[in-house]
Amino acid sequence: MAVFARKASGLTKEASLFDAFVFGFMNNGLGVGLWAMHSWGLYTFPGANMVLGAIITGILTIFGVSLAWGILGGSMPRSGGDYIYNSRIIHPALGTATSWAQGLFVSTAWIWLLAPWMADPGLRVLAGAMGIPPEVIEFWVSSIGMLIVATIVIVLSFLIVILGFRAYLRMQRVTFIMGMIGVVIGLILLSSTTPEKFASKWDSIAMEWGSPTYQETIRLASEAGYVAETWNWVATLGLVPSAAWAITYGFCIGYIGGEIKRPERNILMAQILAAFIPVIFLVWAGWVLENNVGYKFMHAIAYIDNEGPEWYTMPFPANWANLAAILTDNPVLKFLIGFNFMAFDFYWIPFSFIVFSRVGFAQGLDLIGPRWFTDLNPRFNTPVKLFATEGILGEAAVIHYSFYPEFLGGLSVTGLDAITVWGILGISSMIFPFVKKARHIWDASPHRWYIWRIPVATIAGVISVIFTGIILWAIYASPAMGGLNIYWTPIYIGVMIFGVAWYFIWKLWRKKEGIDVTLAFKELPPE
Repeated sequence: MAVFARKASGLTKEASLFDAFVFGFMNNGLGVGLWAMHSWGLYTFPGANMVLGAIITGILTIFGVSLAWGILGGSMPRSGGDYIYNSRIIHPALGTATSWAQGLFVSTAWIWLLAPWMADPGLRVLAGAMGIPPEVIEFWVSSIGMLIVATIVIVLSFLIVILGFRAYLRMQRVTFIMGMIGVVIGLILLSSTTPEKFASKWDSIAMEWGSPTYQETIRLASEAGYVAETWNWVATLGLVPSAAWAITYGFCIGYIGGEIKRPERNILMAQILAAFIPVIFLVWAGWVLENNVGYKFMHAIAYIDNEGPEWYTMPFPANWANLAAILTDNPVLKFLIGFNFMAFDFYWIPFSFIVFSRVGFAQGLDLIGPRWFTDLNPRFNTPVKLFATEGILGEAAVIHYSFYPEFLGGLSVTGLDAITVWGILGISSMIFPFVKKARHIWDASPHRWYIWRIPVATIAGVISVIFTGIILWAIYASPAMGGLNIYWTPIYIGVMIFGVAWYFIWKLWRKKEGIDVTLAFKELPPE
């Protein structure tokens, strides 16, 4: 009796340590993550300290999420991420539910949000940095224009991923280099200014465009209730979900675990590096934005970016990249700073295709889904049918977003992410060393480490669960998020319930075929 759909997965190990690191690092989307930290973070929790918020998020991520995913990934080096781990440790129904929520639904949700972002705010950021008048790109940031841009991005992403994983890795190196050049240039410029110099530069532009001066901007935002006099610990903890956008999403390395060379070493190392490097940049950015641009002013910028008050008439969006761009007159530097957002944002679309396909492929390999889930194109050795499915779902999603945009939807998805990939996965890591059915996997693990007789996997899992608690508290406690949580939460829960039903439906279907699918979950899938 066949336990798996294939005797071998057909996926090849093509990713080096550097490739695995970049895969995780780019999912953190540093250039976009810097924007999320100061814009969403200070808007949802005025009074946050960006430097401390980044450090706290980094510590909890590295010693919790990254370590847990790294240990599980090194112990079960197969593509599929949390589906593989949770189904082998806790229960296949839960593994199917979390993978439907994260790998399938959320991958499509990211396309819903991020493909249109190439137009707005992507083109707005680039045009603002280059000094291009807003009316020049007016059509492209309209609903129709945004849909056209998003559709082009989806088609390009589909073409990239069907060419094979090696082509995908080349694309991620290019976007990594382009994005990082812009980030480094922008932060160097911000590091070289002072509050007085920056205020003077701002005021000269404000006078030209009839917008409030530096001090007037602070006063107007303060009157709206969004400027804090100093920082506090509660708001700083509230910043964690926003900082997590740039630090904690490297966990996704687990979805390509079966395609990483020397997985017993490289998966864990890549997980740690993908979190540690962004922390350095977020601390750097937090310091210069609070001290060189101004703590109160950055609160005002966050207010402007999210509320769009009529009195703000500057010719560029209110975000860190455009603040950096006004500090230079060099058009090449302006372009690189403005383009960094689009470089990081574009990466997320082909990335979403990869994650969607690996989760679907892993389910199909376990016979929890139709057999075509494991079909590989003979020419490119890629799951083209799964890619096409994600492309169709993604296009339907961006049609909705283009006409009903929801910028803070990204934070809602982050909170719901936390439940599955940091919370439930943390529980899997906690109990991994003690679960009888997974004992043979633990005994063969290269990461059987202990501190005072407590498995490091268990400690990492506990920290990951604590981190999840902070994320959920912050998102559900912020008044700015209330309206979004009302409908995102039941949608996410509904997807998980569907995932459980999906498992039992296919279990019953395979039973009629004379196949006991539960046997597959007693061992790891074939490589």
